[in-house]
Amino acid sequence: MVEKYTVVTELTGEAKMLAEAAKEASRDAIARTFAAGLSIVVAKDGNLVRIAPDGTETILRKLRQ
Repeated sequence: MVEKYTVVTELTGEAKMLAEAAKEASRDAIARTFAAGLSIVVAKDGNLVRIAPDGTETILRKLRQ
């Protein structure tokens, strides 16, 4: 069975609002995490990286490509 997909290149107004809310929530969560003295883990440049509250970055492992 062949399915057809539509690629959307522009966000609707609702999608833009949702994306902005998600971005703001992420920034807030990161700020609270750092304020609590905890680190975050992110994917960056093909690696899994731990970022400490002081900005120190530690590569944990390379992600598969």
